[in-house]
Amino acid sequence: MANFIQMKTGGFADIPNNDLLKRHRLIASDLARKWSRTENVLGIVGLGGLATGTVDEFSDIDLALFVQSIRKNRIRTGESSYDGFDVEVLVFEYEHEFGSTWSDVQQEAFSKHILLFDRHGRIAGLIAAKTKYNKSRARRRIIDIIFQLAWLGIADARYQGKLRRGYHWSLPPDLMLRRGDAVAAAANLNYCLDLIVQLLFAVNCSPVPDVKWRFHRVTNLPWLPKQFQATYPAFIINASLDSNELRRRIDIITDWVHQSREHADRIIRLPADLYAAVLGQSELYGAR
Repeated sequence: MANFIQMKTGGFADIPNNDLLKRHRLIASDLARKWSRTENVLGIVGLGGLATGTVDEFSDIDLALFVQSIRKNRIRTGESSYDGFDVEVLVFEYEHEFGSTWSDVQQEAFSKHILLFDRHGRIAGLIAAKTKYNKSRARRRIIDIIFQLAWLGIADARYQGKLRRGYHWSLPPDLMLRRGDAVAAAANLNYCLDLIVQLLFAVNCSPVPDVKWRFHRVTNLPWLPKQFQATYPAFIINASLDSNELRRRIDIITDWVHQSREHADRIIRLPADLYAAVLGQSELYGAR
């Protein structure tokens, strides 16, 4: 017998006084009841604002279907309109997902969800297993990002120009300024800021959200470098190509790396030889 779950959160009584959110959840529930009649559908999950309660006029209704066979699926996937609202449907083949590795974006998206339908009572367990973000995975991500930054000249301020942790941190952080290209220096800093944000999610043992959301959510992380809340907005909006201003931003970002590395050493215990570790991460750099 089909196991239809009204809402993971306990029903509609707990929904805040938000008419738009109520409407989104009612539509999601209506669609789930309709689609649950199809034997191929094993589970239906609400994502995004349906689960977090952060719905506004720009939000669509995000639904994930777990099916027995994608080939047999007849429910329209992608974006469509239902009762005047945008609905986006993602489809996953249930058996395949057991052996797959979920990306950070997928883990983060499913970390907050509403289980609308679970035919055999197995979808919740699958999601719980796939969204578990352990310290081992965080450690690999931290090491990878530290070296992506280092290869752009942005390293722990205490390491630059020195042989530390199995690696010579030789590239100067103002490399492109020294080469006379302030535009490239500014572009590199913007790219490095994205890497820093990803690093902060990793040192908090959290999956990195999609790029649309990561800059919005980073300031809500439990641990952040000292003064991050104060310096982060100015770092983003300052577009000056003045060399002194660029070097000031470089000093800020290298200090963020330093504080993040120290925090990771405390809570995750990074290996003593970081370079040997990064070379040994076969999923990133090929089998060794």
